[in-house]
Amino acid sequence: MWEDFVHLHVHTEYSMLDGASRVSAIVDRAAELGMKSIAMTDHGNMFGAVKFIAAAKKKGIKPLLGCEIYVAPRRRFDKEHPLDRDIFHLLLLIKNKTGYQNLIKMVSLAHTEGFYYKPRVDKELLEKHSEGLIAMSACLGGEVPSFILRGQTDEARKRAQWHRDVFGEENYFLEIMDHGLEEQSKANAGLIDLSRELSIPLVATNDSHYLQPEDALVQDVMMCVQEGKTLDDANRLSFESKEFYLKSAREMMDVFADRPEALAITAEIAERCEFSFESNRPILPHFEVEGGKTDKEYLSELAFKGIEKKYPAVTKSIRERAEFELKVINDMGFAEYFLIVWDLLRYARENGIPVGPGRGSVAGSIVAYALDITQIEPLKYGLLFERFLNPDRRTMPDIDMDFCYERRGEVIDYAKRKYGEDKVAMIITFGREKARAAIRDVGRVLGMPLPVVDKVAKLVPFVIPDQKVTIENAINFTPELKYLYDNDPDIGKLLRISKQIEGLPRNISTHAAGVVITDQPVTDLIPIYQSTKDEVPMTQFVHEDLESLGLLKMDFLGLRNLTVLADAARYVEKRTGKKIDLDHLPLDDDKSYEVFRSGETDGVFQFEGNTVKRLCARLQPTCIEDLIALNALNRPGPLRGGDVDKFFENRKKDPKKVEYPHPKLEVVLRETSGVLLYQEQAMQIAHFVAGFTLAQADELRKAMAKKKQEDMDRLGVKFIAGAEETLGSKAAAETLFNQIDSFSGYGFNKSHSAVYAYIAYQTAYLKANYPVEFMAALLTSVMDDSEKIAKYIDECRRMKIEVTPPDINVGQAIFAPVEDRIVFGLAAVKNVGGGAIEAIIKERDENGHYKSLFEFCARVDLRAVNSKAIESLIRSGGMDGIDGNRAQKMAAVEEAMEYGKKVQRDRDSGQTCLFGDEETSKCYEPELPQIEEFGMRTLLQDEKELIGLYLSHNPLDPYRAWLTQKANISAVEVVEIDPSERREVVVAGSISRVKTFNLKSGDQMAFVDLEDYTGKILVSIGPREWVKYSNHVREDNVVAVKGRVWAKSRDNGGGEDDEETLEYRVMCNEIEPYLETPEAGKKSEPVKRRVHFRIAGSTGDEKSAELVRELKRLLNANSGDNDVVIHIDEGKKARKFLLSGNSGARYSPELLRIARRIFGESNVWVETDRQ
Repeated sequence: MWEDFVHLHVHTEYSMLDGASRVSAIVDRAAELGMKSIAMTDHGNMFGAVKFIAAAKKKGIKPLLGCEIYVAPRRRFDKEHPLDRDIFHLLLLIKNKTGYQNLIKMVSLAHTEGFYYKPRVDKELLEKHSEGLIAMSACLGGEVPSFILRGQTDEARKRAQWHRDVFGEENYFLEIMDHGLEEQSKANAGLIDLSRELSIPLVATNDSHYLQPEDALVQDVMMCVQEGKTLDDANRLSFESKEFYLKSAREMMDVFADRPEALAITAEIAERCEFSFESNRPILPHFEVEGGKTDKEYLSELAFKGIEKKYPAVTKSIRERAEFELKVINDMGFAEYFLIVWDLLRYARENGIPVGPGRGSVAGSIVAYALDITQIEPLKYGLLFERFLNPDRRTMPDIDMDFCYERRGEVIDYAKRKYGEDKVAMIITFGREKARAAIRDVGRVLGMPLPVVDKVAKLVPFVIPDQKVTIENAINFTPELKYLYDNDPDIGKLLRISKQIEGLPRNISTHAAGVVITDQPVTDLIPIYQSTKDEVPMTQFVHEDLESLGLLKMDFLGLRNLTVLADAARYVEKRTGKKIDLDHLPLDDDKSYEVFRSGETDGVFQFEGNTVKRLCARLQPTCIEDLIALNALNRPGPLRGGDVDKFFENRKKDPKKVEYPHPKLEVVLRETSGVLLYQEQAMQIAHFVAGFTLAQADELRKAMAKKKQEDMDRLGVKFIAGAEETLGSKAAAETLFNQIDSFSGYGFNKSHSAVYAYIAYQTAYLKANYPVEFMAALLTSVMDDSEKIAKYIDECRRMKIEVTPPDINVGQAIFAPVEDRIVFGLAAVKNVGGGAIEAIIKERDENGHYKSLFEFCARVDLRAVNSKAIESLIRSGGMDGIDGNRAQKMAAVEEAMEYGKKVQRDRDSGQTCLFGDEETSKCYEPELPQIEEFGMRTLLQDEKELIGLYLSHNPLDPYRAWLTQKANISAVEVVEIDPSERREVVVAGSISRVKTFNLKSGDQMAFVDLEDYTGKILVSIGPREWVKYSNHVREDNVVAVKGRVWAKSRDNGGGEDDEETLEYRVMCNEIEPYLETPEAGKKSEPVKRRVHFRIAGSTGDEKSAELVRELKRLLNANSGDNDVVIHIDEGKKARKFLLSGNSGARYSPELLRIARRIFGESNVWVETDRQ
């Protein structure tokens, strides 16, 4: 009967930028319409399959899974334009498990083998994988309708017969649809004729792309976004009808009143489709255990061996904890999973691949500790196994693994070799339309003025307390946006459409860490996505969907800090011969904790932000437990909720005077001074106070965190009853329950905090004890980020570590520690590629240092080292160590290249130089031209251009004291501010770029790049401020700018879970120029200074001699043209030494600060030429 009509041709949000219906909304609408079944048939993919089936089942609707596939006109391997550009559509529905396996195989091969503009199958695949599938002729793009429209009825007949023969008479249908389009009427007439002639049944569909007729505009907008066009563009793609929505059975009957059988047959087809995903039984790859042991026996053997090794004395409590954990792991069937993880980490360690000390709740497992999966002893720090693996809930454990980011791929390759290339795949993620991006996309498509759209987008806040940032929430939160939405028709339309596309998938990328490993070829279980030959194949299901199917999803995370630690340890071993065991560092090194106490934590894992630096200064940590607490405190919840202040107030008190919510809670909250800080503490309260098992306590934690009201109500009754018995009051029990519920929104996992605190300690240990090696490794890790290089070089200066310019004679590709200094990495010089660096270093290592430009060109492989690379090395200072100044060498590059080529040709042919030394066979080199060196401005500009910062000298140095006095924040620190605070700051530096704009009003405004020692920040100067301060805004002027921090979104094309990238700026309120005197109107010239150092005692005295050596190092690191006077005070006799010209010092407040720390306040002073 037509009343039982089922939609069999439906596109969701996963028909990317084409389907405008969300999976959940489709199911909800079908339920509203009283439909018993509904299909999902996206274009060329099955991205939403798991979510669709789950949503349909939840609504009591039968899900019908399928796909509208693309069929190549020839073979799927043929990719020749224009023959293979056009494709046909074919709609397939899954009848059973065999059909599912056949469809996912075809969809996968369409991507990995057939992708050409679209993922395509071909006749061969259809013939091979037709079993278990129902086929329908699809829309006007289908093969049969296409030939009908071309007037090739005979060819259409042949194609229809072929499909019927391949899929079987009962499994092939001719699809008719009517959206009021003329071409459809023509196609339908031909399809009806073929149906009658060939006895192929007709089926009516609506090719739904959106829910309601009014959503046609949304779908139109999305297609324009996809094409980069506007609605006014006559050449854009368009559906030319508003009928592609999810119609009711009555509406479909109105359209196909003369074909009720085509409507009725949809229910018959639905009845025949019986596929659904099976239960989430864990699907693990098989781990081969040698010696005839079971996986459980082998895991127990490894665990107890590890425990004997880790614990000098295995106590009863240790053994009981291990036995309990092993029983839970084995009973839940996860022994094999633990062995898989253990083996991957074992491979990494045995092959020198740096591995992290653990991540997340697995640190609560003593078995994981024994297997070296983690390096944190769980009993010592009170970590709970049940937080990791709950014996009452049969869910897959989740062990994430951190590896060196440079070698992470080697571990994935090992997994592929061990379990099979076809059994391992990366995991997909989707970049989705975020609020501001959606507004800008829609505004562009609607052709609205850019300033209007920009204003509306900016009214969406960056943070909405306790809510997600969505357009709907923003309208309710921001009065001005609400007013515009209600009162401006154009903006109302903009926001309504934007709300509908917000959150829809826009692009596809690979999950940063996720890998799936199975016990059979991945494409036997799930479909694979791949759009280009070079792209890594990835699952079509996102990570949470894979987990729901029971597949093993593992996170192979690449952590930059592990690479830094490993590189630094390697440098230390090379220099000292000492091998540092990063997994067993002494945890009582006070120098390491001083790094935290001083707030000098740049480069320390998780401790670089200003907020956590302030927390460190307040807490003054002395042990690893303090670092664990700091990790948990440095979160929005504790910072906003007052827990941080309470924590520090209680720390100052006598521990006996700390007040607890109830005396019974002291045993749980003592370690955090009466503050509920860790999730594990909430679990322990439920255990000790309410009588919960730890497994039940974890269930309560999860229910609260995910706001599962039904579970919270059930467990709340139990908690209050148990707590009332312990506390003696129902009111106290209810108050405690509410406190835990409130805390659950931001409570932090102590296990995760502990492992991250350990990595933080490792980095601080190396920074404190091996600073040169650590900073060299840290700089190498950020070689592609000039702002971070500048930040860490500034930190090197603070630490009295000299960073010298690139150097072809001692430098490496990386930042290399050389004695007590760091040589700038050659790979960080623009235009100098890896091949050039390899050639330069290889020749140098084999035949010694380079002496001149001509000799350099005669020795290196000029096919790898081109003229652009040579010029960049000269201008960046990389050739300062060979003959001549930079100007001379730049003028001689062309001649030197020709000379080098000639010498190499002669050498290769066995000839000697026409003009040369007969005894040595050395060619005479041309002389460098006699040219004066470039001016200081040019030299510095070249350095900035090629290495991203000023290294040999900074134009800001003469103004450092003034800049330090005026600024309350550095450029690089601005981006750490929450822009929603609209905080007022003062930044100070040199103006490097000014860009002015004329507004429609006739006023002017400007954007200015302001640079300080750490980097660059954009300053926006509005019309009013421009009138007032424009005379001070010139390139190279030094100024201080007061203003509020603001940021706008910038699409980063990231994945589903990525944070939105923000572009920060300071909105100028005031500008103060650097002036010689308050009355002066121009910038002062740098003052000439004479720096005095006094050293008491005889130079033969070891202490004085050490001070002399310190002074030499300090002056080498700060060479410049200010005179230096050294006073040697030997009691009755005093001597003075004058260092002037190039032997002098580069004056800076930093130099004075460091020098006074070494020599004493009274032993360092400065005279100026104006005194």
